[in-house]
Amino acid sequence: MVADEVAASLSGHETPGVTGARVAAVVVVGALGALCALGSLVAALFELQGFGDRDGDPDAGYLAVQAAALGLSVALPLMTWRLLLPRSFSLPAAAAVVAAGCLGIAWMLGVGL
Repeated sequence: MVADEVAASLSGHETPGVTGARVAAVVVVGALGALCALGSLVAALFELQGFGDRDGDPDAGYLAVQAAALGLSVALPLMTWRLLLPRSFSLPAAAAVVAAGCLGIAWMLGVGL
């Protein structure tokens, strides 16, 4: 299990309860970040498809706010993971998450897509 591997990788002065709490915190923040990212993508999709003001163009300010929300929902779980579980932090996994977030932001803002 991931928690056992993380507990084995940490130094001997931490108890398994502290490690379990850290893993739980990272999982909760990651799940909330994923939900917020999905919500901002759906909100941007509705805005781009013309829900609401059907006669006008999509509101650029609203899309910029949604892009910032998507960026934060990717960055905050990664920072939590890096701070609370530094020895289990995986740079390739973090790079994949950042790349997916950047693609979502580029789609929202209409940059080259």
